[in-house]
Amino acid sequence: MDEKSYLIARFRDKASQAWQRDCLTHTNFLTASEQAVLEDLRRGAYAGEERLDPAPVVLWGGYEEAERKIAVFLPSYIDRESFLESEGANPVITCLLSRPLQAKFADELTHRDFLGALMNLGLEREMIGDIVVDHEKSEAHIFVMTAQAVTVADELTRVRHTSVMCRKVSPQSIRVKPAFASVEGFISSERLDVILALVYKLSRSKAQKLIDSELVTVDGRVVTSSGHDLKAGSRVTARGYGKFIYDGIDGTSRKGKGRAKVRVYK
Repeated sequence: MDEKSYLIARFRDKASQAWQRDCLTHTNFLTASEQAVLEDLRRGAYAGEERLDPAPVVLWGGYEEAERKIAVFLPSYIDRESFLESEGANPVITCLLSRPLQAKFADELTHRDFLGALMNLGLEREMIGDIVVDHEKSEAHIFVMTAQAVTVADELTRVRHTSVMCRKVSPQSIRVKPAFASVEGFISSERLDVILALVYKLSRSKAQKLIDSELVTVDGRVVTSSGHDLKAGSRVTARGYGKFIYDGIDGTSRKGKGRAKVRVYK
């Protein structure tokens, strides 16, 4: 069984349990591409695959802007609003704050440093959600499955050479937001290869080669057509280059070209 087939089987099992037993079930944290597989499966995009049992699904990562999310399949007696309210009292996901014990002696800690420290505790990657790092303070808000929260809080005592403490906090305490660099330019179309070339200052042939090599995803899905038109809000990742959000066209030139606006993650 290949990876996608295994993932679909997992989704089918969770949806079936929620629908037939009328109980809440959930996955562990999913990547953007795994979330895309779920969305495609729900709308019947895979030929030969039956749709999931119709249990309502919520994709949730612990806070609204989360990238890594779990899929929560709801029973008949819980709607989305009720589930989100219950996350405050009986959460599936827990937010932890890790900060240096002595800030003035702390290393400049990065996302990779915190992730490495968590993996060294024996956690599987799917147990760990977003890690929101405040680089100025070398501290991070870490989202984990609640079942692993006590272990992480007790055992995460060192990140690189820095001694840290870790405690449960509210996601609302996050003050750090993703940093972006703005890119604008006039384009003849909203084709994926055109916008990749604009953002990363590539030739069209180089951008097309990236796409042909299946190194580019749009909203979690690998795109293999250079002629794929982006829509405002599309999230694009180009392996080896980075990721960006395409915000669409804002105005036109005298020659009729559109002024594209893009936010590139720093």
